[in-house]
Amino acid sequence: DMGAERYGVFETFMDAREKRMEESAVRMGLNYASVASGNMGVHHFGDELCDRELVYAIFLDSIRQRVTVVFRGTTTALDIKQDLRAFQRKLENPFAHVEHISDTGRNFFNTVRVHNGFHDYLYADERKDRQKRCEDSMKEVNQSTVINSEEKVDRRAQFRQTCREAIAEIDNLEIEFGKEIKSKCDLIMCQAIELLEKNPGYQLYIAGHSMGGALATLFGAEAATNESPHIPKPVTCISFSSPKVGNIAFKQVYEKLERDGLIRKVRVLNGLDPVPKIPSAGICRIPLYVLCPARIMDAYSHVGIELKLKETGFTISYDKYRGVLWLLFKEMLAIVKGFEYFFYLIFLLRITKLLHYHTCSEILNRLRYNMEYLEKEGIDQLYDRIKQGEDGILSFRIITKPEFMEKRKRKSSRKVKQKRRAGNVMEEKNIPIFSSFNEPLLSESDYDDSENDYDGTV
Repeated sequence: DMGAERYGVFETFMDAREKRMEESAVRMGLNYASVASGNMGVHHFGDELCDRELVYAIFLDSIRQRVTVVFRGTTTALDIKQDLRAFQRKLENPFAHVEHISDTGRNFFNTVRVHNGFHDYLYADERKDRQKRCEDSMKEVNQSTVINSEEKVDRRAQFRQTCREAIAEIDNLEIEFGKEIKSKCDLIMCQAIELLEKNPGYQLYIAGHSMGGALATLFGAEAATNESPHIPKPVTCISFSSPKVGNIAFKQVYEKLERDGLIRKVRVLNGLDPVPKIPSAGICRIPLYVLCPARIMDAYSHVGIELKLKETGFTISYDKYRGVLWLLFKEMLAIVKGFEYFFYLIFLLRITKLLHYHTCSEILNRLRYNMEYLEKEGIDQLYDRIKQGEDGILSFRIITKPEFMEKRKRKSSRKVKQKRRAGNVMEEKNIPIFSSFNEPLLSESDYDDSENDYDGTV
């Protein structure tokens, strides 16, 4: 159903992915032919209405024994609209049924506040949502002045049939999974549990970039508190350049989940990326927090371990909730950082540079450069240190001046090769190209001009 052009792009991407998986199997000392002979690959790809709802995929990795749920980041106009709906939605603590969390004795655990746009995207009523989409399509047909009356009748009948089929599809899924599906979150959870049930011993991983990282954070908490015996704990959630999702109460709930061994959360971001800084309280709310310290509990806050990638190294940190004064200090520090971004935007006109820090390609480049050092920092070891009471900066790396100059030299050499490769590839008209795959999937040693010179093939 993709069409020839989209299928060609998808097929090229899958070929490249399979090559990388084969290389991973070799590094782990496994026979790729034996582990890939099963059902490894994308099992669910929710993009039927990619311009009207969230897009996700569920991938089965038989090499690492993982079921991975991935959410797409901001792409469409509706995605941007959901991002801008940053006012908070007050909810009853959705994790109160979990024994470890409900027994807290603190009032702020009774309710939590989360980003309204992200919550609606993940928890909107699936039946009503599908019916509304069909009604909106019929309304567009009725208001159209280009379509004649006979064609309008045909299209209205077609949309009614589509609506009935969409509702029937939910009924069939409820029969298949044996559970009521109220939202998109319930549907994704049922599909993930089905794969985990068929593959015992596999771990559940959740990932996403930008808005997808925020959705992954919400879905990760939902999966961590799910009582299904087929979801092994802890659930691992890794977000890239994710904005903030919930208030301080939501942060405290996440900390309880981490302490109880139900979830592991890592946030990966670039140092000057503006997206992880939002939503922010802003300078206008600081006087309100000073006069009424209790209101600072409504401020947005990040969760999990932070891996901040910089041009001069990286830092791994974990910030625990330490009281109202700590929150007030954090907000004032954020204001100071905001002036730094203002300086970049207004005086240096570097908005394109700041947005470049938000891209996946820049994150991957910095991850590759620091991979040798990051592999020494396991998630399990970091959480063991956190449980022992450590917080703040857990690990860091600072690049020396000679290393920094060598990195700049390699980066300029890599750009020359990318331009050369782009020129060679564009001559092959029949080969579809992903614009997001401009960065080469090579190790640092392969960037040397003296070896492995690119010959223009894909």
